[in-house]
Amino acid sequence: MLRTHTCGALNISNIGEEITLSGWVQKNRDLGGMTFVDLRDRYGITQLAFNMDFNIALCTAARKLGREFVILISGKVIEIISKNKNISTGEIEIEVRELTILNKSKLPPFTIENDTDGGEEIRMKYRYLDIRRNPVKENLMLRHAVAKATRNYLDYQDFIEVENNLKNIRKEITKIKTPEIEIGSHCKNPYQCNYFDHCRINMPYYHVEQIPNQSKDQKQKINALGIKDIAKLPEINWLSDIQNRTVTSVKNSKAYIKPTLGSTLAKLKFPLYFMDFETIISPLPIFPNSFPFQPLPCMWSLHKLDNKGENLSYYNFYDLSGNDPRKDFIIKLIDILGKSGDILIYSDYEKRILHQIILSYPELKKDIENIISRCVDMLKLVRENYYHPGFRGSFSLKSVSKILPDGDIYNSEYVNSGDDASMVLMQLITGKIKKESISIYEQELINYAEKDTLNLVNLYNHLISVI
Repeated sequence: MLRTHTCGALNISNIGEEITLSGWVQKNRDLGGMTFVDLRDRYGITQLAFNMDFNIALCTAARKLGREFVILISGKVIEIISKNKNISTGEIEIEVRELTILNKSKLPPFTIENDTDGGEEIRMKYRYLDIRRNPVKENLMLRHAVAKATRNYLDYQDFIEVENNLKNIRKEITKIKTPEIEIGSHCKNPYQCNYFDHCRINMPYYHVEQIPNQSKDQKQKINALGIKDIAKLPEINWLSDIQNRTVTSVKNSKAYIKPTLGSTLAKLKFPLYFMDFETIISPLPIFPNSFPFQPLPCMWSLHKLDNKGENLSYYNFYDLSGNDPRKDFIIKLIDILGKSGDILIYSDYEKRILHQIILSYPELKKDIENIISRCVDMLKLVRENYYHPGFRGSFSLKSVSKILPDGDIYNSEYVNSGDDASMVLMQLITGKIKKESISIYEQELINYAEKDTLNLVNLYNHLISVI
């Protein structure tokens, strides 16, 4: 549980209650035998008391809390002698029994106070910190309240809200000539443009923008060469190792294979598991003890290659009932994975989700940490040891799998990406799909998850075949 109360809710009527709070550390005052911490959230400030006589380890940990650390505490509400009538929580403090650091913070560039020591320029640079200050926060809340009241009134009067830039949109779409805008990083930022492929119709198959991880300076240098085809680039001495591999692989029309790839693969311990998670993310908590925008694991897919590397088995888990699936998710995963054998994943996303699950189910920490310790990131393994021209500069699993036999298998009607899977999962769990279509979406979701881990198996087999 992230909190039972907000930091502005407790008062003298709560004396004796056991509570849980979370928020940012505003101040930390070490007075020798006692340490006092002001804990802040958007609703107010509550004083926390750590007593050296009560718990030395806890008090020592409290002394190390820095400004803007995000913490979770549990304790008892007690009355204080020196009351502060200026704040609603000024008559009480929390005798802390438990402390969890949710996130550490670097020292902020200015104080998060009503009267801050930061100038306007520095506050604009770190706007996400500035909006934590009361004057800015209150202005935002007032603006929100006015906008909400206005929309509510107009909605009540049966108005429909329409964006007011229709005139400019109409002007653009009636132009005969295509806008003359150079392709660049803006084509995928913040999202990939719907005309991404259209603008690249007449470009070389191996276009220079496929050289990975280009810095702004490198992009300018490459553009200055006036060459769009990787195969036609001259010798360049300012590319990184991975960029050189990409260029060399394209020019030689063959894959780059690092000499140590074989020994790296030989270190993998059987049985091998190939694992992938599907999660949902919502701006509102979906399940008890979840929080906004928290990735919630609802589905896993797992292929197992036995000790001889021959027999392939498949397992999966999903729960679309609408109940919190996380405990069943992890218990069944622990059971299938056992105690030994390397677990191949693609990126460290699964490890991050597992670390998050530990916070929810600390009693399973030992088993989950065993799983984490066995995880091997195939994305990192591929990036460091292998490149094929068919990747075309991308190491995403979808791009990498296109060079594999039957690799380009993401051709379903509804679920062809992680984003699709997350959206369909959310719709199924929250009952937003028509009853007659549920079985279709459910089967597509299951098929997609199986394809993802099967692609990991095929990738592993491909790497074995090229050494």
